[in-house]
Amino acid sequence: MFAIAPHPFYVLGGSIGPRLFDEIDCFDAIEVCHFHKGFFDLNRRAVGVARKYGKPIIATSDAHQLHAFGRHYTSIPRPGELTIDNVFAALRNGPRRVVSPPASMVDLASMIYFFFFTHPVRIRRQRSRASALESKSQT
Repeated sequence: MFAIAPHPFYVLGGSIGPRLFDEIDCFDAIEVCHFHKGFFDLNRRAVGVARKYGKPIIATSDAHQLHAFGRHYTSIPRPGELTIDNVFAALRNGPRRVVSPPASMVDLASMIYFFFFTHPVRIRRQRSRASALESKSQT
């Protein structure tokens, strides 16, 4: 098994946040979030924690939206024998190439729209509230 702490300090999405320090031994690596630009980069803290605890940084698409898929990734040299254990060892020990380009202005606008208006959890909550109000009005 290879456990990655997913973008731990992007707490708006329900990430682990400061609990990471208590649970650090449960993780093999720490993921950086694809949503960063200039001063808005909560990955800095994740990188610092990874350094402090000797954990590798991993980038993944973590694609909540299709346009984000494939731009952020981690690559390793192909192990001599392609086994799960060898891949995990390469991820743990390197060398690794982490690719996580900053978000474009379109990415930022799209993410803000997605998070505040069309996120599935938000829509479910709105439907649940509407259903509860409808039930109340019928009684």
